[in-house]
Amino acid sequence: MLAKQEEKGTAKKRPYDLVAHLIGCVKGGPQDLSVDAGKKFHEMLVERARKRR
Repeated sequence: MLAKQEEKGTAKKRPYDLVAHLIGCVKGGPQDLSVDAGKKFHEMLVERARKRR
C-alpha cells in the first residue's frame, strides 16, 4: 500500500510541500522568536560562558 502511495507521488516535491501540513499546527510559545534572534543568541552564549567560570 505504501509503495503505491509513493508511486503516485512521482512529481518532485519541495521541502515546503513535505512539511506544509505541520506549519501553523502548534499553539503556544513565544511569538517573537525571530525578533532580535542574533541578540538573543549572543546573550545565551554569554550566559553559558558565565556559568562555566
